[in-house]
Amino acid sequence: MLRVKILLISTLSLVSITNAHGGISNEKYYYYEAPYVPQERDYGLELGSMMMESGMYWLGANLGFHSGSCFGNPNCQQYYDLGFGAGGRDGETEYIGSISGRFQWVRYPSSWSPFARIFLGVLNTIYPPAAKHEFTYGIGGGITHRLHENLDLRMELRVGQAHQSYAQGMIGLQLKIDKVIAAFAGKIKDLGEGTVEGTKKVIQGIGDVVIPKKENKEQITEDKK
Repeated sequence: MLRVKILLISTLSLVSITNAHGGISNEKYYYYEAPYVPQERDYGLELGSMMMESGMYWLGANLGFHSGSCFGNPNCQQYYDLGFGAGGRDGETEYIGSISGRFQWVRYPSSWSPFARIFLGVLNTIYPPAAKHEFTYGIGGGITHRLHENLDLRMELRVGQAHQSYAQGMIGLQLKIDKVIAAFAGKIKDLGEGTVEGTKKVIQGIGDVVIPKKENKEQITEDKK
């Protein structure tokens, strides 16, 4: 019983001291997680596998253009992606060029952002001495994770149809060096160097964003006296 009282008194004292020196109250909290921030353009490289009769490697690149929100919902951002890639094994090569509509769901202040896409394009099969071109279409989905202010990690699965069905699994890096989408610019606060580790920007969510106060060295000296 005595230990419980001592622990309770210590906790209350710590809370009192923290609030007195401009610390964090129980009504406010920090967002330590670096949030996913949609931008006007995405530039990406992807590496994975492609299954069509047999397993093949896959190497591709993509460029995404922001086109607005989905049905007026700011938490869903729509992109048009241009993609090109190649898969191959044992002398057979599959080239795919496509355009797709991507729906990116933004979940502030989370660094994870799921997405889905519908794509169509052209598949070029080269298997010497023959080669053929055909129409292809399909769907895909995955999740994006923010690694850095200018770099995202993307994991995706796709299923497509041409002369036969095929599946792709890939992991990629998205370079983000463009402007932040205007609809989200107002939610971003520049907190300066060292405020939140790993990012200079924080997104305001349900709670208040607290900016830690830097104590003056003179004030600390006076308090010690």
